[in-house]
Amino acid sequence: MTWSGRKVQRLTGLVISEYGSRCWLCGGHIDLSLSYPDPARISVDHVVARSRGGGDELSNLRPAHLRCNEARGARPASSIRRAYMSPLLKSSGQSS
Repeated sequence: MTWSGRKVQRLTGLVISEYGSRCWLCGGHIDLSLSYPDPARISVDHVVARSRGGGDELSNLRPAHLRCNEARGARPASSIRRAYMSPLLKSSGQSS
């Protein structure tokens, strides 16, 4: 099945209902009033990328900012989470 149109709208609503409106990659709030092409808008990220065999079931989907989702690509979420969290840890005096 393709990833577009009504399917994405329906799944986005389910993802927000299940996981809320906080980006699972950076932890920031997602403003649901923003629309494409705003990089801070909501997008649905696949925990396991479709290109790596991940499916469209709710358990494999999470809310993310469009910019976070695009920056991650098909890489593991830990790679982008580390990049976001490192400056936060350094500013609080902790090491990563």
